[in-house]
This record gives sequence, structure tokens and C-alpha cells, in this order.
Amino acid sequence: MVPISFNRIDPLFMYTQLLKEALLDIQDDDEKSIKEFTEYCRTQKDVSKTTIEKIEREYRDHSPIWWYTGPYFIYSMLNYGLRQMDVDIILKMGFFIRHLHNHITELHRQQEKNTPKHFQVFRGQERFARPATKNPNSVGILFVINTDTDICKKSSTPFAEKTLPPNHPDLASSYNNIGMVYYNMGEHLKALSSYERSLEIKKIALPPNHPSLASSYGNIGLVYNKMGEYSIALSMFERALEIAKIALPPNHPGLASSNNNIGNVYHSMGEYSKALSSHERSLEIRKIALPPNHPDLARSYNNIGNVYDNMGQYSKALTSYERALEIRKIALPPNHPDQAQSYNNMGNVYHKMGEYSKALTSYERSLEIRKIALPPNHPELAGSFNNIGGVYCNTGEYSKALSMLERALEIAKIALPPNHPDLAGSSNNIGIVYLNMGV
Repeated sequence: MVPISFNRIDPLFMYTQLLKEALLDIQDDDEKSIKEFTEYCRTQKDVSKTTIEKIEREYRDHSPIWWYTGPYFIYSMLNYGLRQMDVDIILKMGFFIRHLHNHITELHRQQEKNTPKHFQVFRGQERFARPATKNPNSVGILFVINTDTDICKKSSTPFAEKTLPPNHPDLASSYNNIGMVYYNMGEHLKALSSYERSLEIKKIALPPNHPSLASSYGNIGLVYNKMGEYSIALSMFERALEIAKIALPPNHPGLASSNNNIGNVYHSMGEYSKALSSHERSLEIRKIALPPNHPDLARSYNNIGNVYDNMGQYSKALTSYERALEIRKIALPPNHPDQAQSYNNMGNVYHKMGEYSKALTSYERSLEIRKIALPPNHPELAGSFNNIGGVYCNTGEYSKALSMLERALEIAKIALPPNHPDLAGSSNNIGIVYLNMGV
């Protein structure tokens, strides 16, 4: 059978929709949530203890918008959590997201009658626009992956350019944000251009080993990695790591991210020994820097499992995948796509080991989660049906195999471009089954 990747298309879209709805609907004890949030903040590095104490004393004395727009860590922590889809941060700040959403919604209702036009407000910017949707539920917090990308691209930079000096760090941030939008849209050349402009400004405006420079090199590396330019990506990630080693504490999560990125590039280049070394270093740092069941630890175990899988060391791969799944069961919602990924990876290993019954169980569990977590024609569903069909083919159950593979092809035709290679792979797999059936 032909292995098919069915790479994700906008992989976090459905999850962010569900998470957003869940956060806004939760009814919990605000006082308890605030206490849990401040306790969490005390475990984090680079978080002002003075601000933590201020939140404990004065949270109810000020509006959510006051806290969000003030010179405190709340803005940066929340935006980081949303951009990185860091579930730990998002859940800890769920009470604040609800309060901020409700406050914005209430202000909108109060001002709607007296405002001649609907308008959109950004942090630090007001922009009049075309009439917005009249659905009151659409007013409030927007996750970064759900924002209007045309507005992000068209409005952010001109506004910054007119109000800031040419090499102001905030202008670099605007270019960086535009780069993120293009990156998420898959427009890699445009993302690269924006990231490089951001880096140029930072080189002038910031000290030579500022951590923000490391972030820029890392972003540029991610684009080159997506484009298959692995040697350039590697040089970018290595430069990011050099700066991070100087600018950050020795066990800072940023160092773990740089090592993780380097490991991913080595993996793509087929240099598995180097990939394993980088991923293990990343895991070491994360074990020190993060809570024991942080999702990033699961990512490290998953990446290590991927390397062992490609090295043919299936027992070690399985151990790593199982550890990743254990953490994800604790850290993530029960039907999170990452849990489906873990089950799918375990199924792949069992399949290669010839343990078809266990492979089938893992693949079916992955499919169950994906049916709940993803849109009905998501390419990862096609991947699950393809994998299950592969097991049935190997066990000689050709009728079941054919049913699964045909379902995979149906979804792939909807989800993928007409010339995508995975469509040919699906058709080929169906042909193999017919050949084995003697048809």
C-alpha cells in the first residue's frame, strides 16, 4: 500500500472554534479562577510579582479592557497563548477571556445606537470598515487564526508606518504579525518578505543579542523549512539558538523551541541521529522549565517517536508515542486532534510491526476522535480511512479494505487540490486491493 500523509489544511481551525465556544460558555467560580491564574503566574519566569499582587488586590477595581491595554503581562501572555494555541495558558486565562469578551460585547451594545457606522477596534488602532455582521455573538474576542486576514494585511503596516519612526520596534512587530498571517495562509514567499523586513528593523532598533531577534530568525527558519529549503532553515534556527543561549536563562523554553526546530529540520533531511540529539535536548529543557504534563512535553515525546519510527526502532518509537499520549490525555480536552495524532502514530508502528489487531484498534480510535474534532471532509479523516484500509488489505479482508479506501478517496477529492499526489496514492491503493481480489 502507498503511505499517504494527507497533510493538514488549516489544522487548528475547527479546534479553535470549539475551544472558543467552550471558553465563553463555561460557568465557573471567578474567584477560584483568578486564584489559580495568579498561582500559575508565580510558576512562570519573567512575570512581574508586583503585577501578580496587583491583580490579586485590584482585579475587580478595573475593567478587563483596562487590564488588557495596560502595561502589564496580561496582554503579552494572552496573545502568546492564542497565537501558539498553548492550551495551558488559554484555559488558565479563560475567565479573563470571558470577562473581556463580555465587556466588549456590552460596550458594543451601548454604543451601537449612537454610532453612525459599525467599526472595528484593534489594540492601539481604530478602523472604520464596511458593515459588520449583525450577529451579536460575533462581537468580542477573536482568536488570531479566525481574524480577517485581509484586514490584518492591509491595515496593520500602513497605520504603523504613518505613526512610528522607520525603525521603531513596534513597526517590526507589525511586519512580524503580517508574516504570521501569510504563513498561516500558506503564502510562504510573502511571509518570508514580511519576516525579513521585521528582522531588518530589529537589527537596527534592538541590541545584537535581543531575544526578539532569535524569534525572527526562528520564524524565517519555519518558512524555509515549509518550502523544503532545509539548509537555509537550519542556519536560521542555529542563529536563533545562538542568540537564545546568550539572551535567555539556560533552561528557558525558548531554547527548547530552537532545539526542537533544529531537530525537525534534521529529521526532514534524514539525519536521524542529529535529529534525535536535538529533540532530546529540547525535552531535557522542557522537563525543567515546564509543568510535568505540559503539551510541549508531549510534542517532544512525539517528535522523538517520529525519529525512532523512521530509524526502524519501533519499540522505542512506541514508548515515546505512548508517553506523548499519556500527557495529552491529562493536558488536553478528550477529543483534541493531538490525541488522534498519537493514536494514529501508534497505529503506524503496530502496522509496521505486523501487529494488525493493535494497529486497527489505534487507527479506529484516531478516526473516532477526528470525526468529532474535525470538519467532515478534513484530509486527516481521509488519512485515517486510508490507514484502516491498509490494515484490512494486509489481513486479506479486501471488501472492508475497499470500502475504507474508497471513503478516503471521496474525502480527498473534496479536501485536496485536483493534482495533489495523495489523490494518486489513494487511487493506487484501491487498484492494489482490486489486484489482490483478482478483479
